[in-house]
This record gives sequence, C-alpha cells and structure tokens, in this order.
Amino acid sequence: MRRTVGWLLLLGLAVMLSGCVAGSLHPLYTDKDLIFDPGLVGKWQEIDQNDAAPWTFTRGEDETYTLTAEWKTDEEDMERSVCEAHLVNLGMYTFLDTYPSPTEAAKGVIERYDYIGLHDQYLVKREEDVLRLATLNDDWLEEQILEGDLRPRIAVLEQDTHVLIGTTRELRRFFAYAAADPDAFTEFAVLKRVK
Repeated sequence: MRRTVGWLLLLGLAVMLSGCVAGSLHPLYTDKDLIFDPGLVGKWQEIDQNDAAPWTFTRGEDETYTLTAEWKTDEEDMERSVCEAHLVNLGMYTFLDTYPSPTEAAKGVIERYDYIGLHDQYLVKREEDVLRLATLNDDWLEEQILEGDLRPRIAVLEQDTHVLIGTTRELRRFFAYAAADPDAFTEFAVLKRVK
C-alpha cells in the first residue's frame, strides 16, 4: 500500500512538472499499427517562429523515430528533450506517440521534464513540407469525463491534470473515436520543413 501511494505521489508530481494535460501510462500502438513515413525524417520548425529551435526527426530502429527538440529557457539556457517516437495508424487517422528517451531520463530529466515516462499522443497531418500536430482538447476531455462512461480510464491527479491509465487496446479505441469528433483536438503546433 505504501509503495502504491508513493508511486501515485511521484506520478502526480511528474505530471504537474511536465505541464501535460493528458498523457498515458501505456503506448497508443501495437506492432501492427506502426507505420514509417520517410518524409518525416529531417528538421522541422514552427511556422512564423523563425527564431525557434527546430524539431529533428531521425530514423531509429525498425519503425521508430528519435525526436529531438530544443528551446531556450527564460534564463536563455538551452533545454533539450529527446523522445522515442512512433507513427501510429488507426483507421483513417495518424497519430504520433512520443516517450522520453531512457538515456535522457538518466541524465536528470527528473528535474525538468516528463520523468516518469508518460506517453504523449498527437493527431498528425502531414502535407508535403507542413506538419500539423494536435493534442486532446482539455474542455472536450472534461466533458467526456463528466458524461461518465469514458474509456480508457483516467486518473485525475490535480485539477486539469489527467493521466490515461487504460490499456493500449482502450487507448486505441478512444483515440480513434476522438479523432472523428472535430472538437476533440486542439492545434498544438504547425511545423514547416527546414531545407
């Protein structure tokens, strides 16, 4: 019991520090859902943010990517995040599932990022040299929770902080259902390829 309470406190602190609205304990994908788009490999930068550091996708093993993102902190220091990323095909929709790199976690991400290893999911649309990423809409998710029959299960750790704790199977069904609703996702970033 003490171990479970300690784990939940750690989970709560991690989510609070990471600023994530909703992440998941389990991945969105199974091996059969993974796709590899060679057009994703390369550097991408937010449109109209020419001074922003790029996001870099490199090919990993099998059908994985390594996603590296850098940004300046308020103190003008450079922060770096390295994630393992997977493109997931769920019917008509494509998602990006990211997970903090274990090597990065070992270097002290515990103090600044998603250190317990939550998966983050983005609805993806790529048109040639433009990449659009969207995340679950907070208000839409709250409505789903209030309606009471939400799958996957969600742990509410703090106001507006949710962790999807359902199985991969539940997550896949939920995200496919959500993607069909035009109100379920909010644009997170629009990136252009850096040539």
